[in-house]
Amino acid sequence: MTRYLLCACLYLLTALPTAAIGFPNFRPDWVAGWDYPLVPHHTNQVIDGSVHLTADLQGNSDNTYFSSTGINDGPDPAANDFTSYSLDGVPFWYSSWYSIAAGQRYFVLNQGPITVRGGRHALRWRNDYTGTVPETNEADNDFARQFVWTPWPLSEANSLSRPAPPDPGFSDGFAWPNCDGFELHWQDWWGAVGVLAASSSADYDIRLHNDPVSPENGFDTYEVTSNYGANTSDFVLVCGRSIGRVSGERQVGVWNYNGGSADFAINISNGYHVLAAPGMLGTFPLGEYGVVKFVEIYFAGTGEYVFRLDQVWGAMNLGFSLFAPGATHYAKSSYVASADAHGDGAGEEFTYWVPAPGYYGLVVWKSTSSDYGKSGGFNVSVTEPTISAASGLSLPERLIVHQNSPNPFNPTTHIRYDVPAPGGQLRMDLFDMEGRRVRVLLDAACPAGRHEITWDGRDDRGRPLPSGVYLYRIISGGSSDARRLILLK
Repeated sequence: MTRYLLCACLYLLTALPTAAIGFPNFRPDWVAGWDYPLVPHHTNQVIDGSVHLTADLQGNSDNTYFSSTGINDGPDPAANDFTSYSLDGVPFWYSSWYSIAAGQRYFVLNQGPITVRGGRHALRWRNDYTGTVPETNEADNDFARQFVWTPWPLSEANSLSRPAPPDPGFSDGFAWPNCDGFELHWQDWWGAVGVLAASSSADYDIRLHNDPVSPENGFDTYEVTSNYGANTSDFVLVCGRSIGRVSGERQVGVWNYNGGSADFAINISNGYHVLAAPGMLGTFPLGEYGVVKFVEIYFAGTGEYVFRLDQVWGAMNLGFSLFAPGATHYAKSSYVASADAHGDGAGEEFTYWVPAPGYYGLVVWKSTSSDYGKSGGFNVSVTEPTISAASGLSLPERLIVHQNSPNPFNPTTHIRYDVPAPGGQLRMDLFDMEGRRVRVLLDAACPAGRHEITWDGRDDRGRPLPSGVYLYRIISGGSSDARRLILLK
């Protein structure tokens, strides 16, 4: 942000009596007719004695002005006072006052304009920011407060690339993080919003909010959050089938969990596309700054289905997840089945038993930061398992390990796996996200057919493993399959 140097006019007001002894003392002043010692506003017409927050603070545009008022309440005059203004911890404006008498008030009006992104942000005014003036109290120089700017409206047609979210401000004692704020605009039954950082080290989380936005409200309490960690995407969903069709009734805040500096991509995907199972839909494009694509799937009855994601063009690393109806909002981790195992350009597959008819949500998502800036296209299909005409049984055509259930889980979960004819030696291992094998779940000869094992959340020594994401992989001959699971305590 452009930095300005301001030599502020000094407004002389009535000198106040003071009981302090020695040195000046600069501090923000609470004055009648001012909402705060530092007030942002989107007009440049405020006057002293009537400095108030405007009805809204317009985000993402160059029209935020600010005014501030302070006092030297020490017993001695000061030759100067150098002050700084910062937004989310980054200085953007400086001012200077000279020959400040004891008990003298000073203020500036209508400075700016500056551009502030939508969402929740912290403004700070610091007197004697250089620390060069000895004062009677060195601890009362600052005023800091969070305010809320109108969010950027997301639309299906526009995927965005944005600079890194701001410093969250927790070190300043704020309860809610500073964030880059967006408004969800769609008119359909489902909507998904995804974010992906451009760097593998950046960890940007997303929260779904449902609060009216005003200069002092919004982007605080949230309905659901997605916080998978660095080097992966996060997303949240709203299901309008549970609350009625949604139309711009939610906001999302993207906040910087670990101080990352990389850009991020964000997009919204609506439930325009409905697949009646069994069937196939596509080809769906996912652009360079796209993160998620949503497809609604209707099941007329119950049963087991095979879900398949196939890339038609491009070399993205894609995963996909299924969400059951019933809730109003979901995080990425709320899926009932998911697959993300096969890397750039590859397809993904999982099998899931649909327990009840209805409309389910399927989200296709970019997997890692290396997918930032990549484009591609894909199809999704839902089929019924192959049935052997000779036996009348459902027999697998290849080695498959299914998504564990329940997931997330604590303390036990069940893993089903299919072994094709004629059967053979099979091994299933469990790994943590650093690639360390923590448990051998199975190492035995298995006949063809469907099997199931139970994992109790412990390692090979019987010790409980911590909460986290783990990978389980099945190998038989030259074939393998893998899935992720979440242990949540």
